[in-house]
Amino acid sequence: MKIKKIIPSIIAFLYVTSFYLNCKKQELTVVKDINVEFTIKTQEKNETFHLIIDKPKSVLDIMDQLKSENKINFETKDYNHLAFVVSINNIKNQGNGKDKKNWIYSVNGKLVPMSANQYIIKENSKIQWCFLVWEDRKQCGEEIQNLNHKL
Repeated sequence: MKIKKIIPSIIAFLYVTSFYLNCKKQELTVVKDINVEFTIKTQEKNETFHLIIDKPKSVLDIMDQLKSENKINFETKDYNHLAFVVSINNIKNQGNGKDKKNWIYSVNGKLVPMSANQYIIKENSKIQWCFLVWEDRKQCGEEIQNLNHKL
């Protein structure tokens, strides 16, 4: 007798749970496209590419995508799982020294203090690679004083 009274409650519980899980599943499958503006800036010219990514990617992954589309070429050197860009479109870093130009990058106008494989683009963003002397770095982006600051 008690089982007959419990069965409608169990069915209602399963129905509500199934409905809830189905809604959650639909929420998880919604993918928001991420618009990326990617610029390479040298003294001679600026090149800008627009792309859409379907999930968060590192700056290096985005560069790999552009490379696979034959839009850019670049070289990196790995140091303890950190990828440092040493050349973009056949323009190589010049090394240390006050008058030496090197590649640095910014995201949304902020210089990024980490390697390109570490910084993940999660929302619409502007990535800019600049070839310049360190003294002119503010031409590429604003320095971040607090490394916990959101870029």
